[in-house]
Amino acid sequence: AVNQQLQQQALEPSARTVAALREVVAELAANAGADAPPPASPAALEPAAPVQSTTANPTGVTLNAVGDFTAFVSSLVTNVATLVTMICIFMLLRVHYPLMYSGNVLRGFAPTQPDVTRHFSWFKAALSTTQKQHIETVGLDRAMLLHFPMVCMKICAVVGLPMFFILGPMHCFFGGHAAGEDHMSYFSAGNVQSGSWLYIVHSAVVWGVVYAVTRIAHGEQEQFMKHRWNWLHSMQVTRACTVLVSGIPEDFQSSAKLRSFFEELFPGDRIAEASCTRDTSELCVLCQKLSAAKQGLHEAQAMKEKDPSNPPKVRASYFGGHVDAADHYRSVIADIEPKVADSRRAILDASSTPGPQGFFCSTGFITFNKRSDAEIAKRMLDISSDRSEWIIEQPPEPSDIMWVDLMQDPTAQAGRELIGLLLMAGLYFAYMPLVIGLTNLAELIDLGPLQSLWAGIAP
Repeated sequence: AVNQQLQQQALEPSARTVAALREVVAELAANAGADAPPPASPAALEPAAPVQSTTANPTGVTLNAVGDFTAFVSSLVTNVATLVTMICIFMLLRVHYPLMYSGNVLRGFAPTQPDVTRHFSWFKAALSTTQKQHIETVGLDRAMLLHFPMVCMKICAVVGLPMFFILGPMHCFFGGHAAGEDHMSYFSAGNVQSGSWLYIVHSAVVWGVVYAVTRIAHGEQEQFMKHRWNWLHSMQVTRACTVLVSGIPEDFQSSAKLRSFFEELFPGDRIAEASCTRDTSELCVLCQKLSAAKQGLHEAQAMKEKDPSNPPKVRASYFGGHVDAADHYRSVIADIEPKVADSRRAILDASSTPGPQGFFCSTGFITFNKRSDAEIAKRMLDISSDRSEWIIEQPPEPSDIMWVDLMQDPTAQAGRELIGLLLMAGLYFAYMPLVIGLTNLAELIDLGPLQSLWAGIAP
């Protein structure tokens, strides 16, 4: 009984507290009902118009707006005029300097023989040349490079023409005129209102573009495989049986060491020839100076024979006076010829010493007796645990070999590659700030009456 009495006394304050709180809540609800605003009208429930921000876009890139069509027309006229001007300059230079602009035609290498004295003869020759003639004349790689813009134009025509002549008018007449006074957006999706039935058409157009581009790409790939098959079958025997080896370790950097190494990999009489690249950079510089001096002497003698009373003069140095050209070139030839002979003799005498001490580089060529062995060698990827050693690949066209690159030091080459990667990374991170800065700088320039032209060509 005592416990029940104590519990009842403990609950009585809580009940009183709850009752008081109920009274306070009821009073607040009554006051809120009295001060509540009247119901909003239907017009007030409509979404508010978007507020136009007056803050400049930090990227400097804006959407199409009123007045952009004038800038577009000015840019189009400027680009077309520039294109026509460049073509006219090319036609004039082609006639006046045929050796520079029509050298292959004069040497008989070109697939067609247009008249180099006529300004428009190149146009017919360019249209009449086939891809097969390109491959036979300049090789498969250059022929594919010439064919790539044709494929791009084909894709642009297949995709762009229906877009402009079919989808564009649909945007213009059935889009709902969402672009307003922005005439440049009448043929684009910017003229289509939200929720329009044209978006259903767009879903089909997207897959149509995907189908068209993939169909063209697969067709061109199929044609390329046929050309490559024919090119491989018509390759010269020497090139087909030769492989380019790079990353040769220093202990094997000589023609004899290189041959013995591959004879262990391919036992028997399967290696026809092995050649390790020699470092002749110093000799090449001397030979170039000697050739230039001989050419200068020949020209000086011809000019002296033409006018003996006025022999040609040349400056012996940047700060020296003028001297007789023939005597100057004779002295240069007399000074360089012994150096050329000494440099050539030093390279030949060191042929038995492998490595850089013998003027050997880390690249070379291996010629096999059978083409099958060359193909097997190109698939040998695990000769060494170091990926940078014993890299075997298909050699380029003999006329395309850059011997200066083959004579590079591996350490210096790795340093240049690292610098190139760092420059690419720097360009990647600096691209957007550069674009924003140049765009904002271009917007600060006002050319007055020529502003529409500047808006069309400015970055």
